Amino acid sequence: MLRIAIDATADMPLDWIEKYDLSILPIPIQIGGTTYYQGLDITNALFYKLVQDKNMAPKTAAPSPSKISQIFESIYRAGDSILALTVSKKMSATYDMVVDAARMLEKKFKVHVFDSGGGSALLGFMGKEARLLDRAGKTLKEIQTRLEEIRERTALVFTVNKLEFARRSGRVSTLQAGFGSLLNIKPIILLREGLLSVAGNVRTRKKSLDRIIETIKNQVQDRRVNVGIVHADDSSTAELLKERICRILNCAEVIVTDLSLALAAHFGPGTVGIIAYPVDA
Repeated sequence: MLRIAIDATADMPLDWIEKYDLSILPIPIQIGGTTYYQGLDITNALFYKLVQDKNMAPKTAAPSPSKISQIFESIYRAGDSILALTVSKKMSATYDMVVDAARMLEKKFKVHVFDSGGGSALLGFMGKEARLLDRAGKTLKEIQTRLEEIRERTALVFTVNKLEFARRSGRVSTLQAGFGSLLNIKPIILLREGLLSVAGNVRTRKKSLDRIIETIKNQVQDRRVNVGIVHADDSSTAELLKERICRILNCAEVIVTDLSLALAAHFGPGTVGIIAYPVDA
């Protein structure tokens, strides 16, 4: 049997975990000197309540190889293969930690580590696609080939509502270089070759939403696509985005889901984004 493990930056409907038999590799989130793990000991409501305090800036860390290896051992059964999907190795040390964990276990069984080249709903969709292909009798090599196609053809764009939160988390220096203290702007952030980069900035929330929709449309054109709309504590905006996206894109499947806390820790409440990739190879 193919076991599929995904790190906790993945965004997807909660029922996908059971429906597609996915295992989650937790990522530590540190808030006010306490370490939490999403899905284990902190809810979204508690997270957003805690981070309202400016003295409680959240931080994330890559999970340790020993903790990851324990999870791999817990899901492995004789004859199994394990496919581990991770956030982009260019954005996080998580990929390296998963590779280290795989090396620790290589004398017992094989773990195949796949860099998604992104994260968020891209990872969620990859987990679903991998499981459906597995159930259709595809080989691991065929599954990885399909995941490579998705990685190469995915469009991902998002905007944060307040740069202050990104500044507190330490990510503003990376994503907002050159903007100085203009923390009221709304940057448009793209995924390019496994890294996040600012593609522009606007002054209002409405313009930022218009821009990310326009950007996705320009990238996918009229191709039939699967779409993920993610949000950090802003479901109403996410639903509005869904309505607009369904009108202008050729959508096969559209999901709306919470942004993982591991990502919300860096970009803050009000962050919204869209990922889309072609259904056909």
